[in-house]
Amino acid sequence: MIEKKEIKVSKIRNGTVLDHLNEGSAYRVLEMLGVDNDYGNPVIVLMGAESNSIERKDVIKIEDKFLEPDETGMLALISPNATISIIKNYNVVSKRKIGLPKKFIGVGQCPNPKCVSNQNEPISTVFNVETKDPLILSCGFCENVVDSSDISAH
Repeated sequence: MIEKKEIKVSKIRNGTVLDHLNEGSAYRVLEMLGVDNDYGNPVIVLMGAESNSIERKDVIKIEDKFLEPDETGMLALISPNATISIIKNYNVVSKRKIGLPKKFIGVGQCPNPKCVSNQNEPISTVFNVETKDPLILSCGFCENVVDSSDISAH
């Protein structure tokens, strides 16, 4: 019989837990959220953890951080199967899967410098989901086909 090891990680009082992140995506998620050494509150990062639903995953716990809608959209680009748990007073008060929308609106920037969305026009970017695995998108304006990792954040 193989003994299963359990990793103990501290709970957070209030904040957000991002679970089931794609393995190796934790640093990109933290960068997107603007969480760095100067954040000022505890941040717990677990990389390459074993998972029952996917082979390996990353987990991030961020004290006193609650995601805004645009941050959730960017997270869906990086790790569409992630879950977000909101923690209050050490208890999970809500938990939801990110999911992959049919299109992303106002998230990221088209990598095509000639796209109308990059010409200081008062419009929001639109990316249509072409395929889910791998995640391939097309710009709603110039129809440029891009990999989700090519879309830069605002």
